[in-house]
Amino acid sequence: MKSKREVYAMLMIVAFAFVTMLILTGLTPICIDDFWFLEYTSKNPLERWKSALFFYQTHTGRMISQELWLFVLAYPAWVYNLLNPLMFTAFAVLIYQYIRIATGEREHGALLMAIVYLSLWFFTPTFGGIYLWRSASCSYLWMIVFAMASGLPYYAEVFERNGRNEDHRKETTLWWSLAMFLLGVLGGWGHEEISATLCVGIITYLIYHFKIKEKISFSKMAGVLGIFLGTALLILDPANFARAGSVTENKSVVLRYGFRIARESFYALRFMTIPFGLACILLWCISHHERCKNLKESFENHKAVYFLLALTIASIYVMTFSAGFAHRIFITPTALLTVVLGIECSELLRMYVDYRKAFKYLICILGLACMIEVFTAAYTGHKTGKLIYRETIYDSSEHENIFNR
Repeated sequence: MKSKREVYAMLMIVAFAFVTMLILTGLTPICIDDFWFLEYTSKNPLERWKSALFFYQTHTGRMISQELWLFVLAYPAWVYNLLNPLMFTAFAVLIYQYIRIATGEREHGALLMAIVYLSLWFFTPTFGGIYLWRSASCSYLWMIVFAMASGLPYYAEVFERNGRNEDHRKETTLWWSLAMFLLGVLGGWGHEEISATLCVGIITYLIYHFKIKEKISFSKMAGVLGIFLGTALLILDPANFARAGSVTENKSVVLRYGFRIARESFYALRFMTIPFGLACILLWCISHHERCKNLKESFENHKAVYFLLALTIASIYVMTFSAGFAHRIFITPTALLTVVLGIECSELLRMYVDYRKAFKYLICILGLACMIEVFTAAYTGHKTGKLIYRETIYDSSEHENIFNR
């Protein structure tokens, strides 16, 4: 970073966002599935583990998120009200870290962090349903934090702008390898869509290493094994097949998967057209400024952006193999597109020096609009017993009562 002033500005943005999430989380009551899970939770860790194992065997493979969910329900509300903003902060900081790695950006950290928070607010389809509701937050927000943390070393190795600065001696230690393995298991054993997207990224990493014929460190191989093991424990759980079998679908394989592809395409166009389109427009502007003659030259200059855009598309269509679908799965495309937009904004700030002040004013205006929306939502939610839930998988009657139980 250029100065201490920039560091303080960045810390102020993070602190303000943390306090805001603290307020919003505190205003979000227990609702829907939370009531059902209250019957199975306990302050006794062994009893909680038994309940999580029961759900793993009968309901879903998401055992880690189920355990976290049971944990926050077992203790007073302030425990979740504190942990959830911390996880949201970790999520935003990880996104910023992905941006910084690809750009080497040190000068505009506060501005890029503001862009991260603005993107998460404006482009997340179900903000309350992903980041505030206990059930969804433990299953999506908390799990994507583990997934992004486990994928960060591999991303950094390939796309680090200023080269690798890692301590190679650390990569060979047993304890570091064990930590990478355990983090990989946590990252892989999350939610189906998040874990599948992580696996696509890791497979791409392995193909990249196979192509350049470079040896993978022992600790990173341990992390890869952990990710694949966690994903296998999630996907291959027998309860998942029983749950999928309970969903009424067309018996024709062609019609069934045709419907699923159409389903993903419809909701992707509905929710991701603006951020994805904006990312593509900014990429074109940057490539045009660099006078790239063709797509290949643009790809060579912006490999991280093209990789993340491709991974965004993959993160949507991995749900083709799932009978169920919820708008909350768009947490992963939103996170990936936020990284892309951050990288592109960093490039624009580097190219158009004369317009930096105007760009900062624009971010301030958007930030003010975001603050007005957030505090209006908090006030009306407190008065009516509801909280912002822009889109929902439930019908309108359920939506009206979702936060009144």
